[in-house]
Amino acid sequence: MFRAFPTLILRRCLVAALFSALPLPAEEPPGTTLALEQRLPRPNPPQGHDRFDVPEAVAARLRERLPALWKRLSQREGARLLVLTEPQMLEMWQEPDEQTAPNFVEAFAKDLANRFSLPGGVRSPGMGGLDSLSPAVTLRVLAQEGQTVVDAVAILRSVAKQAPVDAVILCHGMSEARAGMTAAEFSRHLQQAGDAARELGADVIAVAPWTPHSARPEVSLGMTRPLADVLLETAKDEGWMGLDLGDWLGWFELPPHDAVDEAQRFARLADGWRGFFHELTDGRYVPRASLHQRLAAILLARLLEGPVEPPLVISNARAVWKSGETPSLEVSCQVENRGKESAQFTLLPLIAGGWRPQAVQPEISLAAGAKEERRISYASAPDAEAGAQVWLPLLLFAGRQVWLHTLRAPVLPVAVVWEPEATFNLEGKLDAGGQIINQSSEDILGTWEMEFNGASQRGDVRLKPGAGMPLEGSFELPAPESAAQTLPLKLTLRVGSLTIKRTRQCVLARNFGLKQGVPLLPASPGQAGKVMLSAEADRNQITFILEAAGRSLLLPAGEGMPTWQIEAWLDARSYGSRLEEGSTWPLRAQGSATGKGRGTVSGVMPWAFGTGYAAVFDPSQFQASLLPLDRDRFQLHLTVPRTYLYLHEWALENGNSQLGMNLRLTLNTESGPQSWSLMPIAPLPNRVSSLRVLELASKPTARLTLQRR
Repeated sequence: MFRAFPTLILRRCLVAALFSALPLPAEEPPGTTLALEQRLPRPNPPQGHDRFDVPEAVAARLRERLPALWKRLSQREGARLLVLTEPQMLEMWQEPDEQTAPNFVEAFAKDLANRFSLPGGVRSPGMGGLDSLSPAVTLRVLAQEGQTVVDAVAILRSVAKQAPVDAVILCHGMSEARAGMTAAEFSRHLQQAGDAARELGADVIAVAPWTPHSARPEVSLGMTRPLADVLLETAKDEGWMGLDLGDWLGWFELPPHDAVDEAQRFARLADGWRGFFHELTDGRYVPRASLHQRLAAILLARLLEGPVEPPLVISNARAVWKSGETPSLEVSCQVENRGKESAQFTLLPLIAGGWRPQAVQPEISLAAGAKEERRISYASAPDAEAGAQVWLPLLLFAGRQVWLHTLRAPVLPVAVVWEPEATFNLEGKLDAGGQIINQSSEDILGTWEMEFNGASQRGDVRLKPGAGMPLEGSFELPAPESAAQTLPLKLTLRVGSLTIKRTRQCVLARNFGLKQGVPLLPASPGQAGKVMLSAEADRNQITFILEAAGRSLLLPAGEGMPTWQIEAWLDARSYGSRLEEGSTWPLRAQGSATGKGRGTVSGVMPWAFGTGYAAVFDPSQFQASLLPLDRDRFQLHLTVPRTYLYLHEWALENGNSQLGMNLRLTLNTESGPQSWSLMPIAPLPNRVSSLRVLELASKPTARLTLQRR
């Protein structure tokens, strides 16, 4: 048992002086003092803020996974926590007459302070006064609207350095799941964030998100579970602390019910989970304070004690391709009753990652220690993710106990793995950018065929077990157009009697230069109005000019609402870093159709111009304005000072002096708010892979940007 006590400071000189002045006591018969001591009641150990007890198993767990945090907690020096997450994870509904309650992160920090007897409780960095002298949990939460794991490295290398950090809590996976981020990309961003956290000397706590609710629980219950599994596996591989808020193990039960089959059990479960949420007028479901309280308790319990083991263990999962009009998978797995008694279980597959369950035998009856195989058939949507592995969520019941599990299954006999999302400054030909891998135990023979822009290519497949080969399809690039264009790249793979068809969308956009007009893409087909973008630069600044033409494109909005908004994403890092892995943050300017035409630029993030930037930018140094031209034509200008792009070489008229950029213009039209963009806006637009290239030269090269989606 590990115990920590407050330090006692003895004033030795004073104590010695006091005792020297006291008369010596008369001698007592031998054993008298010992007899009196044995008759006195034993003192109770001090409680509350005087001491804390931690079992040795817990201390060993924290010492191994969180050495920096444990060192400070064990010595009652406090804890300095930095939380990176998205606002939706912290959103909470409270009834108007309820007292303001903390979200789960704030409640967790308070519980942690109480558990380790930190008298200062929870406070924010930089708090002064006498309270700041007491050991406490210092909590800093960075959660901006639009923030995802893509932004974590840039944040950790900029604003995170403003105060010491013992542990970085990465709580991601919800927005990324909604955006369809692949498992490989999510894991890569997590690893990079973990490396950046350790550059700060901090431990890493990776937290999988809570399970959301929607009007379609069969979709929402499994939505985040694949990336939650990726997060926990990455944490394990990297030696971090991995905690799961969404598996329900040990804290959420099926309400009492009279359900007689799996469909009714699912309905009762959805109703029970629905009780933790409040439905907003827009159809979204927001967690109540009661859910946040439970999440905080679960977070602390899992931190100290580790995960809860389920009564049914699922292993040896495999996913095998099946031929048909649409791609499908048959997944097999082994289920084992780890309990000490016979038990009845129910297994229900959920929808996630574009895979929709088709057939399963849900009821399972197993004696103690018994095992058996289960098979599940899945049909694929066109955007289903299927690389070397698939992640498929399951909902399981054992009496009233309920939990979520994710199958991680290799795809057999063959897998197609695509390369990263974007290639910049492409010249010559378009390569397929993929690989075929034999994941079976036998040799495979087959053929592949690819189609792109009216051309096709074919090749043979001969692979030993475990071997891979590149997709060698190479195609002539289409004639460049000013606007970005999207073309499908289609693959047909035939191995024996198996036929696998996959399609990837390729967005092509040629580099553009200074004073060259480029049309923006309307957000929806048939959208009225046209918008052109051009850029002008000198040694002091760069100005983006948007010229819009069309009727009723700039109508007054409601009181306090902008009539127009520009969002510009700029990668202005130095040569060699620019257009590589990283993130940007949108520069936003807004204005109205009335007044003097001047717009305002909102707060600019320190990392706005690419990972590695870390500065305080004064929004007043940016200029945004509206310039009417005639009745149905106007311009919007956005100017960025050169001094703020301090990592860029700014070699004008040099084709290698470039900016990565995207831009979105939103106008209040007669049809309501409508948008136009330089590149199709990706679900996670802060990624550098979502950008296009602007060359700081009046005569740009013929190079292209290729985005694979």
